[in-house]
Amino acid sequence: SFHDLIWETPTKSSQAWFVRHFGPEVNLGNIPPDEVIALETLRLGLRADTLKEVLLGDSAAVEPAPAP
Repeated sequence: SFHDLIWETPTKSSQAWFVRHFGPEVNLGNIPPDEVIALETLRLGLRADTLKEVLLGDSAAVEPAPAP
């Protein structure tokens, strides 16, 4: 299961993609120390990247994966 994996997501766009697709409990790694608080606000739905999903629930549209 994906819950047993740690996804490497050094960029904000990749972090947002994984949180939107797998939920706020997804295991993310390789997070720069100065972005830890920003990631937590993303997980809580307090950033623009995930606010729509938090307000609308699962009915919000999901965007494709970010380009590498």
